[in-house]
Amino acid sequence: MKSILCYGDSNTYGYVPGGSGRYPREVRWTGILQQKLGEEYYVIEEGLNARTTVWDDPIEDVMSGKTYLVPCLKTHRPLDGVILMLGTNNLKNRFFTSADDVARSVGTLVELIQKVLGEKQEIVPKILVVSPIEVGEEIMDTEDGILFSGVEGIQASKEFPKLYYEQAKRFGCEFLNAAEYASPSPVDCIHMDETGHAALAEALYQKVRSMFEGE
Repeated sequence: MKSILCYGDSNTYGYVPGGSGRYPREVRWTGILQQKLGEEYYVIEEGLNARTTVWDDPIEDVMSGKTYLVPCLKTHRPLDGVILMLGTNNLKNRFFTSADDVARSVGTLVELIQKVLGEKQEIVPKILVVSPIEVGEEIMDTEDGILFSGVEGIQASKEFPKLYYEQAKRFGCEFLNAAEYASPSPVDCIHMDETGHAALAEALYQKVRSMFEGE
């Protein structure tokens, strides 16, 4: 059985757009991915609402993906694969980070995964870097419009795919652009609805199968 860690934020957690709870496992992309991959795989969900890449949140606290990553990896090892999808929360105006800085911070996490597991496992897991879905064009009509930096946040989210791909290539990882398959719900312009989760799950299923094909 191959163990796949899914490390992300609220769109990995399965946050329902508009703040009405969490989608059940069979609706979340992680749960759908598990169902599609079958018993030969074990999909581990590690999604946290408001998680950033490497920055501490001065308001919500304990949200740095880097801070929790090492104990998370050690908890779940041995791992055959890691799906890493973070960055949207770094667009909040209190972080003042560029799209390039966010992508580079994702590279920092990839390097950490390779280092930590490379020291404790016979093989370094296959890492799939996923650039998040875009921020919706109508976010300024929602209560989170200013929080996610408005027009600048929208533009930065559109720059993620190219920059994330460069980091994935730099560290010898696989890459997938989530925005090619899923869009944010018009309810809050940040989170996927059920259709988005299903579409992303299918894309990730195909990608994961190709990554481990022939082993």
